[in-house]
Amino acid sequence: MRSYDHPLQMAHLVAARSRLLTDRTAYLNASTGEALRWTDLDSLTRRWRVLANDFRLPGRSRIGLAIADPVAFAGSYIACLAAGLSAVPIDPREPAADVLATTARLRADVLATDRDDLLDSVTPHPVWRASAGDVHPLRGAPSDVWPS
Repeated sequence: MRSYDHPLQMAHLVAARSRLLTDRTAYLNASTGEALRWTDLDSLTRRWRVLANDFRLPGRSRIGLAIADPVAFAGSYIACLAAGLSAVPIDPREPAADVLATTARLRADVLATDRDDLLDSVTPHPVWRASAGDVHPLRGAPSDVWPS
């Protein structure tokens, strides 16, 4: 297997699991009982792939994941990898200034988070809101970030 085939194969695996195990659990947070189903993970994977394309993110672009919710983190992590992006976990418990400094130090292209205080922070990086079932760009239009 060539290394650049990995994301596509991972996306196909998630899609196949979604078709075969429609309402089965892909990830379970045992402490809260919150679950991410295979169909939800497939939808999230597709969403990340669309955003990567819309934002013209080159393959293996770094996505900083400062996500406190374990289900949202797991889904976003897998979806990033399946979209051909590099998921860079950042400790969401750190103060906002430290998360932003880490994002810059790691040269992340996008910061995905579920923390409200980071969603309004001033940062040169696009900021996306991540949840267990979706991700939404909040700042940084594609034309503002990467040249054509």
